[in-house]
Amino acid sequence: MKDLRDMKPEEVGIGSPVRLEFIERDDECDYIQAIMMLETIVKNNRAGRPSTFIVPVGPTGYAKRFARLVNEHGVSLKNVTIINMDEYMLTEKELIDPKHPMSFIRFMNDFFYGRIKDELNVPPENRIFPEPANTGRIWDLINKKDGGVDICFGGFGVDGHIAFNEPPLYPMEAGEFAKLPTRVLPIYYTTQVTNSLWNGANYRGMPRYCVSIGMREILSSKKCCFFACWGTCATVIRQVLHGPVTSEVPGSLLQTHPDCTVYTTRAVLNIPLEI
Repeated sequence: MKDLRDMKPEEVGIGSPVRLEFIERDDECDYIQAIMMLETIVKNNRAGRPSTFIVPVGPTGYAKRFARLVNEHGVSLKNVTIINMDEYMLTEKELIDPKHPMSFIRFMNDFFYGRIKDELNVPPENRIFPEPANTGRIWDLINKKDGGVDICFGGFGVDGHIAFNEPPLYPMEAGEFAKLPTRVLPIYYTTQVTNSLWNGANYRGMPRYCVSIGMREILSSKKCCFFACWGTCATVIRQVLHGPVTSEVPGSLLQTHPDCTVYTTRAVLNIPLEI
């Protein structure tokens, strides 16, 4: 097989089962997610159907843009369910304090739910986070939802991980990895360091554990929308779109999904990959 490092920028995306779309600037991904969510909700509201999304914390810019659109257009979120991908943990059994600066719950409360008018906001019972003491809850909820998850949004780690579904430490078939559910996981050192870049590079202070939805929940979504708009994605986007489907690059499992789009910039694809 051709070395993916030799793949020219203009070749990326051609022949892949995953659609590739280009944007001009990396911050456009925030607008794309906010608008896609709003349009889906408006359409479902008109049809009397619920709307369900899986969302990450990172990228984060979509939250304030979505809240502003909801408020300006008076769109009701009363029939919307938001499922967060993951949350940090202090130990294998203890969640990070919801008021901690790094808590994803805190982010959602401050920058997503906290910016939406009360009369329009998502009901508290529909604001779903993975729970270490009830890891089966999200899968049960998805299966009970009319139509399941409308869209799963996300990005890729440097090793191709989605949420905190990092490559397994022991050999695992892609099909087996695709069935992994919500669970408590250790966070790899490389991910701790990478994530710390958004926190002043204090990698020694990064949480060592998390609770994360599995590839099972992600791949069950009707549509997947992922963003690879940063320099750290130059290699992994080629692996996701054109590499073998393997647990060693979790994002490559998106090739098995019937409706997946990845957004990137031409600047990312033009980053030299020579060693």
